[in-house]
Amino acid sequence: GGAFSYQQGGSLQILHSTTTLSIDMSKSWTNSSVVINSFSKPSGVPYLDDGTLWYNEKEGTLQVGFTGAAARFNNPEDSGYPLGMWSFKLDGQGGGTWSEDTAATDAIVSAGLTRPYQGLSAFGGDSAINIGGYENSRTVPENVNVTDQIPIPGIVQYNMTTGTFTNSSAAGYNFNGTAERGMVHYIPFFGPKGVYIILSGDISRRNFYSAAENIQPFSTLTLYDPATGTFFNQTASGNFPNGRIEFCATGANSTNGTYEM
Repeated sequence: GGAFSYQQGGSLQILHSTTTLSIDMSKSWTNSSVVINSFSKPSGVPYLDDGTLWYNEKEGTLQVGFTGAAARFNNPEDSGYPLGMWSFKLDGQGGGTWSEDTAATDAIVSAGLTRPYQGLSAFGGDSAINIGGYENSRTVPENVNVTDQIPIPGIVQYNMTTGTFTNSSAAGYNFNGTAERGMVHYIPFFGPKGVYIILSGDISRRNFYSAAENIQPFSTLTLYDPATGTFFNQTASGNFPNGRIEFCATGANSTNGTYEM
């Protein structure tokens, strides 16, 4: 998903991505030497901006479709794709096969959910979560006449073992349980099911009218314990960065039982 740009005849061209791309991470590479594998998508698989890939270890699949919005550039489906989930069955060689995950789609619909855009999403263990996000005219076809960015409060948890979705309050994170354009990162080594840590991003203002910028600082971090469904706030120390939106984060084990992000 997403978009890419290039110059043609002195003018900028911006298109949505219609392929699945993969890179072999077992070898070192540089920007000039990297080999990017490309696979076409079958008809019906959505092209989404800010869509999230969840890895289902039990099934050996990547899952996509719950989060995101129809691509903004040269996309005939600019009014959004029907709500649902698709799976990419990995073949161990950098490729795989796309198919519609009808069971997950039915679970999303039966839970009464809608597709969030630019929420905070991550996977870990046997589950995946999405905190907040908002809906607009491109998230689902039913919203074609929506003119605002409407925040979606709460936390959605997808249990990959049972195939069920649950929706609960995220008021433990902030006063109205909203979140947009930040990061949530899964740390597997603390607690019985690991913890998720929320990093900066926006929350919606008190009037709850739109997803206007209300950027959260790094001076206080929020942890979510999926085992108990509880949020915890932790005051940070040191020379922390300025709050920001639409950034990337990754992590790895460190020394003495610690973890680096």
